[in-house]
Amino acid sequence: KDVESISFYGLTGDAYVRDAQFSAITDSMSNSFMIAIAACIVLLLIIFRSLRYSLITLIPVILVVCWLYGSMYILGYEINLMTATIASISVGVGIDYCIHFTERFRQEFLRLPDKKKALLNTAGNTGIALLGSCLSTATGFAVLAFAPMPMFSTFGILTALMIAMSFMVAVVILPCLLYLFTPQENNTKSQSQVADKEK
Repeated sequence: KDVESISFYGLTGDAYVRDAQFSAITDSMSNSFMIAIAACIVLLLIIFRSLRYSLITLIPVILVVCWLYGSMYILGYEINLMTATIASISVGVGIDYCIHFTERFRQEFLRLPDKKKALLNTAGNTGIALLGSCLSTATGFAVLAFAPMPMFSTFGILTALMIAMSFMVAVVILPCLLYLFTPQENNTKSQSQVADKEK
């Protein structure tokens, strides 16, 4: 029977509220991740002026996000207000590491005729610097693991794990992609241009 004083009715209760919050969090997470990826593509195109290098640099960052949420599932961590932001943060941290490595490789590749030597030099120089940055930053976030609030503790653990993953893809996955998809003939042209300038 209709009641005139009731203008709206629907489901309510703790279960319904949690479901609505989870839906809002996941929607926000997806939107922020897509915005971060789009911004990174634009930034990489401006920096490298090459679609090839932009995509090569971005692929490891996307892998970090996939591995991170896979690790969350395996470890039993749930998505909440804190962990929902991990995807966007991982894009920001990971793209920084990968940009450093790719740019140094391009500089080394201009000097050396061999992609393998250029990658080894890049790993021996920029890779060491990235390792120091990874250890210091990850240690700082890992301290949050001792926080009394479980939400902050989880955030610290996952952020430290994400930073370690970002470093690993920058020095392991990215060099493989650069070796496979960087054309050797581009180096020959660049070397001839450098030789002409020196003359």
